[in-house]
Amino acid sequence: MTTSSLPPSEPQQPTGAPGPGAFGSRQQQQQQQQNRPREPKRVRNGVRLDIEEIPPGTTERSAAWIRLFSAEVEPHIIEQGMEYARKGQTISLTLVPGHVRARIQGTHTRPYSVELAFPLMSDDVWNRLISVLAEQSRLIAQILSGRLPSRVDRLVQTFGTPLMPEPH
Repeated sequence: MTTSSLPPSEPQQPTGAPGPGAFGSRQQQQQQQQNRPREPKRVRNGVRLDIEEIPPGTTERSAAWIRLFSAEVEPHIIEQGMEYARKGQTISLTLVPGHVRARIQGTHTRPYSVELAFPLMSDDVWNRLISVLAEQSRLIAQILSGRLPSRVDRLVQTFGTPLMPEPH
């Protein structure tokens, strides 16, 4: 999995050691932090995460995603992202196979661009999985009801592919 989430208005830190005053004095940096609004700029009709709408049985799956992100992203960023999601700060959300793209309005003037990239399962693995699932109506019923039993994880792993991406 790869992640990217720099606000477009923020310059990227140079790869070499910064020279004296490259980012302004400590006092200027502190003043900029103090002048930045503490609350994000409000978004109308943003995509909102409603905790009450998470289907039953996804708690384990949600925890797995949070563990995955925790390996890649600092905890306070995850907390801030969850808060932005609850408040509806997501301006746009695009889901395509292997990618999730979003524009999120934070405290900066311009929105953040966030992209998550995941490896896809091969057609061979999908076909094998479908063949096995076709014989297990109870498992299919659970998946269709919004739950993803851990048996599916184990099944996919027997094909040599993890169902969840692994942190780098």
